Amino acid sequence: MSWHEQGQADWWIRLRCGGCGLVREVEVSNGEAERYDAELNHGMAKIASTLARLDRARMVGETDTLTTALERDLIGPADFKA
Repeated sequence: MSWHEQGQADWWIRLRCGGCGLVREVEVSNGEAERYDAELNHGMAKIASTLARLDRARMVGETDTLTTALERDLIGPADFKA
């Protein structure tokens, strides 16, 4: 997405659908641009939240695997030498 002011009350915005890749250019008022901005911020927050959740789940899985390997003496300090 890209944008620039088009006078004092309007904006030119290039939009791209993340789902299908469709690109379109629109001219919108300040109010419409603010709504686009709010939706963009909301979408970015959802992505960040999902990424954090997935990253935590991955780290928990890796920790469980390491813990199990240590408990079963499958790995030791020598396995971590550079």
